[in-house]
Amino acid sequence: MGVGKRLSNMVSIEIRPPFENEAEAINALIKRVFMECVAPDYSVEGIQFFLGFCSTEDVLKKISETGQIIVAVENSDVCGVIQVRDTNHISRYFVDVNYQRKGIGRQLFNYLLEGIKKNCPDVDEITVNSSPFARKAYEGLGFRATDNEQVGNGMKYIPMVYKINN
Repeated sequence: MGVGKRLSNMVSIEIRPPFENEAEAINALIKRVFMECVAPDYSVEGIQFFLGFCSTEDVLKKISETGQIIVAVENSDVCGVIQVRDTNHISRYFVDVNYQRKGIGRQLFNYLLEGIKKNCPDVDEITVNSSPFARKAYEGLGFRATDNEQVGNGMKYIPMVYKINN
């Protein structure tokens, strides 16, 4: 999806596809932020279900699938990640708690959006099943709920969509 970009805010963050040697750090970030921010809204079943899909091996597989994962990195530390499946469905989107509300999530999303526009011009929307915790962040990016809050496998989520203007 192109060359890495650097943010021009107070911290020096690089937005880019990940390297294979970052898979463990990416997986650790996903689990840590999930447990801190998302898990409190989930049942034990939901937490176990989500964590059952979190593995370094899965991250390595997604890294090999070009464009499936994008990371935010500061001084070689992964501080944010966005992952898609089926070209336009966000399956994981996490920013370290210490980096939230600094524009990093928006930069990750914009990098993803530009890649979709460039490489998949027929795609006209991006979907996500947002956690209750992340709903306002998605709305801030321009996503809109397509249904009420739902529960599946013990996980609460709100189906949302972002309409792409090509």
